[in-house]
Amino acid sequence: MRNSKRFGLALISLIALAIALGWQLPAKAWLGDIDLNNLVNQADLNAIAQRLGSKELDPDYPKALDLNLDGKINVADLAIAGRSYGAPRIFHYTRQISNCPKDCAYEQDSCLDGLGRINIIWRSSENVYFSRLDRFGNTLIDDVTLSSNASAAPLGIACDSNGTAHLFWKKGAYLYQARFDRWGYPVIPPQKAYSEEIESGGGQGLGAGLDSHGNAFAFFMRYWTHTPTLLRISPEGELAQFSVGSLNGASNTTSLFHRLAVDAKDNLHLMWYELEGTERFYYARYAADDSVSLNAYLVGYTNYDGFWNAAKEGALEVDGQGNAYLMWRKHGTTKLFLEKIAPDGTTLLDDYELFTQWGNDTVTSDLDIDDQGKLHLVTVTNWGKTSGVSRSAYGTFRSTGEPLDPLRWILYKAVMNRPRVMVDNQQDVHITFASSTSPSGYPPCPINSLCYLGSAFEATAYDLSRSDLGVDAAHLTYQPLIARWGSTLAITTTVFNEGWANSTPSTLWIGLESEAGQTLTETSQPVNALAPHAQQNFSYIQLSLPALPPEGMEEMEYLRLHFWVDPQNALAETSEDNNQLWVPILVQKLPTKTGLFLIVEDETNTARGGVSERVNVGKASIQGGSYLKTDIQVQDDITVLGKDIPVTNDLVNYTIAWQATGYAIPTPAVLGVRRNGSNPYQIDYSPSNTAVLKTNRWGSLSGTITNGGGASVRVVGQGLNIETFADGSGSFSPATEPKLGKLIPGEYQIRISKAGYARQIASITIAPLGIHTHNVSLETTTDAYLHGNVVNEFGNPIANAQVDACGTTTQTDAQGIFDLTVSASCKNLSITRSGYAALSQLLSLTAGLETLLTDVEMTFDPPVTLFSQEGRVASRVIDQSTGGLLPEPPPDASWAEKQIYDQFKSKFWPEYRIYLAYGAYAYNAAAAYSGPSNDRRMQFIQVSFEPQTFEVHAFLPTVDFLGAPITLPIVSDSGIRSAILVIEARLVNVKTGQVLQTVKTPIEGSASEWIFSQGILTYDFSGTAISDWDNTEVWLYYKVGKNESGQFSSPPQLYQHDRQIMKFDLSSGEISLDYGLGEFPLP
Repeated sequence: MRNSKRFGLALISLIALAIALGWQLPAKAWLGDIDLNNLVNQADLNAIAQRLGSKELDPDYPKALDLNLDGKINVADLAIAGRSYGAPRIFHYTRQISNCPKDCAYEQDSCLDGLGRINIIWRSSENVYFSRLDRFGNTLIDDVTLSSNASAAPLGIACDSNGTAHLFWKKGAYLYQARFDRWGYPVIPPQKAYSEEIESGGGQGLGAGLDSHGNAFAFFMRYWTHTPTLLRISPEGELAQFSVGSLNGASNTTSLFHRLAVDAKDNLHLMWYELEGTERFYYARYAADDSVSLNAYLVGYTNYDGFWNAAKEGALEVDGQGNAYLMWRKHGTTKLFLEKIAPDGTTLLDDYELFTQWGNDTVTSDLDIDDQGKLHLVTVTNWGKTSGVSRSAYGTFRSTGEPLDPLRWILYKAVMNRPRVMVDNQQDVHITFASSTSPSGYPPCPINSLCYLGSAFEATAYDLSRSDLGVDAAHLTYQPLIARWGSTLAITTTVFNEGWANSTPSTLWIGLESEAGQTLTETSQPVNALAPHAQQNFSYIQLSLPALPPEGMEEMEYLRLHFWVDPQNALAETSEDNNQLWVPILVQKLPTKTGLFLIVEDETNTARGGVSERVNVGKASIQGGSYLKTDIQVQDDITVLGKDIPVTNDLVNYTIAWQATGYAIPTPAVLGVRRNGSNPYQIDYSPSNTAVLKTNRWGSLSGTITNGGGASVRVVGQGLNIETFADGSGSFSPATEPKLGKLIPGEYQIRISKAGYARQIASITIAPLGIHTHNVSLETTTDAYLHGNVVNEFGNPIANAQVDACGTTTQTDAQGIFDLTVSASCKNLSITRSGYAALSQLLSLTAGLETLLTDVEMTFDPPVTLFSQEGRVASRVIDQSTGGLLPEPPPDASWAEKQIYDQFKSKFWPEYRIYLAYGAYAYNAAAAYSGPSNDRRMQFIQVSFEPQTFEVHAFLPTVDFLGAPITLPIVSDSGIRSAILVIEARLVNVKTGQVLQTVKTPIEGSASEWIFSQGILTYDFSGTAISDWDNTEVWLYYKVGKNESGQFSSPPQLYQHDRQIMKFDLSSGEISLDYGLGEFPLP
């Protein structure tokens, strides 16, 4: 009993001594929370005291109690805990971050983002990695490989308030970059940032920063020149600005240890070290607002020996007021100096001795400032130094440099190599570092591994019995980028264990969800048992989308990929936050609306062999299912009946009707619409998506002929020549001759003849849709009638030919037509015309009957040689493309959306070609000459002009219309016709420029012929002899314009293309069209 009491009293005395030592010794510790309640109290001291004397070789050796890692539990451990008794901040277990077992983390840089996460860039002997931790040290992004074969330094990282991290590193001889957003997506994938070579080596140093606009900055040494270089990178990853060389006064020599900080006003603060001469640190500031820019400012002389190591690297931080704090060290001393520079350039602290017991020539110190303005320092000390091993310590200071919480030990046995200290908005401290020459902390972080030590506490995060499975966006890829219903996604991802203990076998569940969380499809993959810092890769997991979405989701643009590790929550883990990941995925919407179109064609001109013409007047209607739309104005060649026609899985028929004044009402058309059964993105139309309704403006003719049974009835006009016979009662109508029901509106001549009766000729007018009745009575006669037309051997009409039938004479008109009333006994017909051989023909006539002589052909005398050409041209053509008009992605588009846009922009915004044509017309031209090669004579030229549309826009793409591909030829016709003014024809010697002969008046009419529909003009050169045949041409001058209500106008659209010349090259037999930009005859 006495021994027990004595032991208890001794134990109490030791604990009291430990507490007393904690308050008396100059160096306190921040360790000793044995029971993990975030407090060093009596229970922790009791736990250590109970195991005093335990050694590392004991079977149940409690390693967690060995605070100084010397392999035994003794009074030293009790004293360490006593020094931390009641401390406001406790550091807990050291946590390994890198997956490699050891010797793999040689350099690192880290930053704290606005969401309280720790972002780390680090390198092994071969690769560069990115990792992200939560505020308790749990892994959110696990060792993403940024670059391979990039073992050379430097590297740097910067974070912003939105959770973005921008990374820089050297690969080969060049600077590379990447950016990860708050969710872990590589919004700027690893890529080269700067095309010039940069310097290698750890001492080079690379400062990185991010401003509030998303611009990233890199500060480093350029290769060869060894000069400091500052880059600005745009939020999209483009090099926006750079500066190379002396920074306003620096000596422009070899620079090392580059540090960069961005303050709250986006001002840049720079710190660097220059090597040649007396070695020194500089500071400069580039102002982004109305603050003062500061030229290179000499901080102090370091008196180093010309070689670099980590101990020489300074630290730079900026507080909320824009004061810059620079920490540095003089060679050969144990002092850390602090410089404080105000925004106006005033030096507030000059060579202030922040800490005077610094104790390592190879290890870096680091500094951070919290949002209350306190300085947080991580450094090494010589306190209790044994066997050449210094110890890492942490403490806080006021902004004036005085100690607030004196430095206390936080790591024993090995020092922190290249530590980075960060303080979050909850005043918790986070330190990342590379373990040095021996394992660091407990549990031990292996030599040259990436380690984390922090004061933020959550009991589960430091439970050494727990694993921690996770999945991150940085390791995720999927194809295709745009999903489609009925397609399959190929997914590649990684599951990691960054907990303290092995995990048991588990499951990775992957589901595709709606925005509301409804699971549409899912799959599961087995996850193996994983050791700490192990990964399991999953390649090309197949996830099939439903063939059709649930009702109401046809137009959904985004779905969510949901990843869930251990969905049964069967594992005890240090964190559940990294078990689930939601990734938005773009899905192509199904077409739920489509367009139907209408073309109305007027068949009126088909009665004379012409083509149908588009109608752009009237009103249309469409009805089908519950859809009804009326009074649709038809104003274009193609009318959009509706862009909102519903598309469903069931066939819906739509009835389309149209009517307009002056046009026959066509039979309605029926179009069917449904979604394709095997491809939901395809719309099936039956028979098409465009209704074509046929209408006409035909009038009709009927009548009764008294005494006219069997009489011949001829109707001539509007390009029609209809011959029929009256029935026995003398009646004629469309019932006996259907052509009489398809008369083109306009003027006609009706010619009725019957043997023994006088011919009846009358002019009639057929109105659109008009029903015309023509009744006549025939009288007896002894006369006969001749009616015909005269053409040359090329089928062209011969005007002004003299026609003689037994002394009754007449001349052919401009169309070569003649008409004679002669005695029925006349037997001979003769036709003469200058330049043609006379023609004679025997006649056999019957009184009362009209004898038709069609295309009576006269031959040239002397014989002629003819060459001809026909074609259809537009006076001016403008070819445009939308390729240069493609819009940029929206300014607020995410990186993923921009990548998708670049890859698929041809689907969302196709490149179209647009043709604008003005002043179109068709022509058929011929030239005739006679004589042998030594006696050439020009006879005539003949040209047929047919003005066509004045303005037409051709737009012929296959487009995605409301999500569905539609082949839609779009031709927009102005509806206005061209007009032609033919001025004169000239016989020209093109070698000398001499005009040999001018013919102003064609044989068909008068000078300066206006052509609004169709016209044939013949210019007679009357056999003019040509001595220089090889250099002689005929030039026909004419102007092209617009037919405006029967008037010729010269519109600006034709610019200088209205004056045209048709050139007949007599020697080559070729005809060409040219523009008359020089001398041009005007009417």
